[in-house]
Amino acid sequence: GLSPAVQCATNTLAQQDSKETLNMTLKEVREHAREREFFRQAMMKATFCKGHAT
Repeated sequence: GLSPAVQCATNTLAQQDSKETLNMTLKEVREHAREREFFRQAMMKATFCKGHAT
């Protein structure tokens, strides 16, 4: 893995990018990503249960 110093610098850059580009905090970005993954999995399960699996 990355050294702690590199991880810290990478995290700081990610936070700055998310604030500038998305106008969100990194915490908000993570929450939206989790919600999106939950929705995707729920839709896959629903379509599979209906027999429309791809």
